[in-house]
This record gives sequence, structure tokens and C-alpha cells, in this order.
Amino acid sequence: GQAADALVGVPFERLVRPEHRAAVASALGRLASGDASTDVLSVAVGPAPVWLHLRLTALPGDAGALSSVVVVGREVTGHVRRADEATRQADRLRLLHAVTA
Repeated sequence: GQAADALVGVPFERLVRPEHRAAVASALGRLASGDASTDVLSVAVGPAPVWLHLRLTALPGDAGALSSVVVVGREVTGHVRRADEATRQADRLRLLHAVTA
């Protein structure tokens, strides 16, 4: 829900809801420990919840230490909602089967 040019230079941690920041911090820790890239599913801050699949890629500096991180986000709200609905439907079917068996 925000213009791309308004997001340039904003630390992406500020764009993640507080309850998802630990997962993002963990992903950054994996990069600092030597992983080349990692993924995290998060919710963006904004007027409406938007699920994002974030791919974080480490860019090593001259000495091989982590220099910077490139973050590419893909909006996956529809996928997450469909997966949640499929899980709820499966739970309802299991309950129905348990009651009628």
C-alpha cells in the first residue's frame, strides 16, 4: 500500500509488524553467520495487512564479512489466505469425520 519511491532507503525492519520482527532478525542472523540467502514470511506495516515473502541475500564485503543485505519482497497475501482457508476446511472435515465415524 505504499509507493515504491517512498520505500527506498527505509530500513525494512520498520516496514515489518512488531510481532514478525524476531523472525526477520533471525533471518539477518543467519546471513551474518554465513548463509548466502534466506527466506522469511512476514506482514508489512500499513493500512491493511499484506503478507510478504522476503528473500534476503547477503552481499559480502572485501574481507568476506557481511557488508549489506538485499531484500526482495513478493506480496503473497492471496496465497496465505487460500492456504489458511484450506487448513480450516481440512480441520472441519476431520471434525466431521470424527463425529460421524
